[in-house]
Amino acid sequence: MKRIFGLIAATLFCGTLLVYGVTQEVPVGGLKGTITMQENKKPLPGALVSLALLGQADEERPQVKAVETNEKGEFAFRNLPAGSYRMEVSANEHAATVKILEIQEGKVKETKLAAKPSDPYLRMYASQKVFTPDETPRIELHGFVPQKQVGLAVYRLDMDKVAQKGGYYEAVSPLANPDKAGNTDLDRAGQKVTALAQAVKQRDAEGAFIETLPVGKLKEGVYFVRATAGPSTASSVLLVSKLAMVTKTDRTGATLCYTTDLATGKPVAGAEIVSRANGLQTVATTDKDGLATIAKSSVDGDSRALLMARKGDSTALVGFYSNPGTNGDVWIRGYPERPAYRPGDTVQFKGFVRRVAGEGYALPGTGNAEIEFRDPDGNVLAKSTAPISVHGGFSGSFPTSPEAKPGGYNIVVKAFGGESQSIYANLVAYRKPEFSITVKPSKDRFTMGGKASATIECKYYYGGPVVGAKVKAYVYRSPLYTYTNEDDEEQTVESYGGGEYSQDVEAVTDASGRAVVEFDTRAKDDPEEFANDYTYTVSASVTEDGGKFFDGQGDVRVTRGDFNLTMEVENPILTSSDNAKVLIRTTDPLDGKKPFPNQEVTVQSGREEWTQGAMVFLPEPRFWTVKTDANGEARIDRNVGSTQSLAFHAFADDKDGHRVVAHASAYIVGSPALADREKGDLRLTLDQKRYENGENAKALIQTDMPGGTALVTVQTDRILWRKLVPLDSAGTLVEVPVKQEYAPNVYVSVAYVREKRFLETDKRLRVDREDRKLKIEVTSDREVYKPGESAQVTVKTTDANGKPVAADVSVGVVDRGIYDISKDGTDLYADLYPERSNGVSTNYSFPEIYL
Repeated sequence: MKRIFGLIAATLFCGTLLVYGVTQEVPVGGLKGTITMQENKKPLPGALVSLALLGQADEERPQVKAVETNEKGEFAFRNLPAGSYRMEVSANEHAATVKILEIQEGKVKETKLAAKPSDPYLRMYASQKVFTPDETPRIELHGFVPQKQVGLAVYRLDMDKVAQKGGYYEAVSPLANPDKAGNTDLDRAGQKVTALAQAVKQRDAEGAFIETLPVGKLKEGVYFVRATAGPSTASSVLLVSKLAMVTKTDRTGATLCYTTDLATGKPVAGAEIVSRANGLQTVATTDKDGLATIAKSSVDGDSRALLMARKGDSTALVGFYSNPGTNGDVWIRGYPERPAYRPGDTVQFKGFVRRVAGEGYALPGTGNAEIEFRDPDGNVLAKSTAPISVHGGFSGSFPTSPEAKPGGYNIVVKAFGGESQSIYANLVAYRKPEFSITVKPSKDRFTMGGKASATIECKYYYGGPVVGAKVKAYVYRSPLYTYTNEDDEEQTVESYGGGEYSQDVEAVTDASGRAVVEFDTRAKDDPEEFANDYTYTVSASVTEDGGKFFDGQGDVRVTRGDFNLTMEVENPILTSSDNAKVLIRTTDPLDGKKPFPNQEVTVQSGREEWTQGAMVFLPEPRFWTVKTDANGEARIDRNVGSTQSLAFHAFADDKDGHRVVAHASAYIVGSPALADREKGDLRLTLDQKRYENGENAKALIQTDMPGGTALVTVQTDRILWRKLVPLDSAGTLVEVPVKQEYAPNVYVSVAYVREKRFLETDKRLRVDREDRKLKIEVTSDREVYKPGESAQVTVKTTDANGKPVAADVSVGVVDRGIYDISKDGTDLYADLYPERSNGVSTNYSFPEIYL
């Protein structure tokens, strides 16, 4: 029943679901009416009334129009194409059932609807849930209830009992959720310190209200707060303390504790750390830097661990799940000698074993590998044993049955207590290709609305063109999405051949083995405007006169114009007193980093609503016309005011009249209490993309809340380096030593407490290990061989400096066409030095608690 704001949904549907246009040839009518509230018959202002045309050709892109009711609950639609419509009405606290209407040509239909109220509710908010003893907490209560007053009760809970239950949520959740008899055992859980009743002073047009309730000053401790109005209740938790604690737990279960002043963010020395696993006994005391390391044995009691810091009357409690992972001391990797086999072929494979030694590897020593060959269903088909060489290598083979079903066959290798991962032989019932097929766009890009084309080239593997072959090309399309990865690089989501079917085209290869296929870029039911560029995937099936056919695939880029237009609200979480700061960018359509300057752009503000499966834009009569600068950027400001949601639509036309559009939204917080929780910014920037052993990485820490001391760590599945860094200004530069064992990557993490907020950020730091990469040179004794002749192949291995090095080598002799059946993804360096995840779990003592 609640209105769903469009911030996230607009992104998912990319703004393409816009109000449809009406041409003069379409017979039109109209609709007007009044919406009232069922319980009191009063007009319902500000309600969203939407119409969806029934029987549309494209149900995935529904055509929806929407308007808002005025202060009298009135609404009107003009120039509606005649037909059947589904009508829906929604407001903050009211909604009307679906109604089917028939709009007739030349007539204005009138209708009236009574909207039902939503179920009564109370919701409790606080701008913060942690306070120092000298502050006066206040609670903000949102409600939609018929009662004229609300009650408030505050209970002080026993901290030791909270710790014994495993944390705040575990202790308080039963209190917030009464049993069937309505009992919560509050009196035994804590001591009531406040009880009051307050009249509801002001309601909006629908009867909802927001009331601020004073709690009064509280001693240090943890408090349960409950509001009541008839059968409706709302609960929250308040924490009062001077002390905060941050914990970092690695994969072994060991935990680093950092105690700070909750307000100033400065380290607190001499805090006792007690553990639930030790019966709330002291297991450590923080040093002069506020740090203490707790061994796994002192953390675990069960999977739910709890540590509590104490100093004087102040306490800080951190509950977290401690599930130490296992990272075996033996690594086993392997690969088959080619990427695809037919059923009946013999699968040959090779692999290697290494022991983990610190952050590197060592040879395992002599021994045997126990090997199983399993089908796609996990059934063991065969077993064998292979000796492990002095270089840690092993090899073997398994026959397959001609009747074996296609799929991935797993080669499982066990040695020295370790087990291999992901050694697969791919069985495919394929025909060996006799010629290769490449599909390339005829030019870098095409423009939406026009024709696009791709060139399909067919060559025999010996080099000659495939002449006169029949080509059937199937065209699919997918919208292009861009995102920023964790290295702050803009990435484009590729289609990989997926998407909606567009059309198919036939052609014949010419004397050079080429055929050009041309296709339309706009379909009959496409919307007037697209919010994305598109990738058109051309999948070509080529048939020779002999009836043999083979496939190839390529992508064609289709853009909306000569430039790309993007827009974002730089401060997307706003209150009514804020100004939305909107950044407009115009860039090259293929290179998002290249500006497209001096482009005129028109921006309109309004709001977006999700209704009947579509996002509709409700415009305001406010426009801005701006021109992008030399960097392809322009900015506008818009005061939020009383609007409940805020969206911007921008459009610009290229020199040929092609329209490019962009959309952006902001979240308007309903109250200052909610907005206050979103303040606080912490950013981390590294000076390089990659580093080498021995360098110092320069890390810039930026915050809008300077004055505290941050805990900076280098971590993977454990903490490798740590340092306390005072953040005395808005920007602080830290040098992080780069070590060889950091390869291929680690994470630089910053944890920061300041003004009763916890801020955290991290960046991936990549480290090259060129000294671990081998260079391989393969030469043969001649360039061309006749059938039946022997070939002599020489393999030379050198290190990064070009110095010869002894290595265990495998050579596969495979028909070139096999690599068009399946690509070879073997990468031994990536197997030994895989990308590492950030496996350190960070927690803090004043989390958001949802009841």
